[in-house]
Amino acid sequence: MNQFTDILFDFDNTLVDFKANSHESFRYVYEQLDLDFDESDYELYSGINAAAWRKLEKGILDLKTLKIQRFELFLIQAGYHHIDPKTFQCLYIEGLIKKVKPYNGVTELLSKLKKTYRLHIITNGLKEAQRPRLTQLGWLPFFENIFVSEEIGSSKPSIEYFNTVLSSLKQKDKSKLLVVGDNFKADILGAKNAELPTCWISMGRRCPKPSQSSDFTFE
Repeated sequence: MNQFTDILFDFDNTLVDFKANSHESFRYVYEQLDLDFDESDYELYSGINAAAWRKLEKGILDLKTLKIQRFELFLIQAGYHHIDPKTFQCLYIEGLIKKVKPYNGVTELLSKLKKTYRLHIITNGLKEAQRPRLTQLGWLPFFENIFVSEEIGSSKPSIEYFNTVLSSLKQKDKSKLLVVGDNFKADILGAKNAELPTCWISMGRRCPKPSQSSDFTFE
């Protein structure tokens, strides 16, 4: 690690448990709308949401459309025709902020790393959710830059996203920048296309493309 000056962290499912955060936020929406929570409803939404984000990564869906379309599709398929998808979206984001929790030990790790490295956030997320959640966690002082895809106008793994990030960093030597993330396509392959060193948070998964493996892997 001595060769690096900057660490660029993905946020969701790298520093915070987004799966748990999303699940709790969904419960929060049901509470606010006085609905009986059904686990199968969340599973339905999760599939719709995952498909939407895959389309975003492929560049065939924009973030503005994704925000509402995922809830429109869910509410139709779940039979909640009387609920406004924009209302559902707003409550869901509110829940994400209120219910956000880091993985165990991450706050302490960031505090330690901050003493040696410049830290940054690189995230495919919504501006109304990402910065407020970092504020809720008390993490803003840890990071020199926060790069939110919606604010940038492009998303990981696009080279446009990474070029925007690189142009904003003090360190111009790519070999001294380390990208850390859980999403192999968005984080690892995106960073590799930008010629950046990478650390994959594998969560025990096998590398989907051994010929393009990450420089470091953390299980």
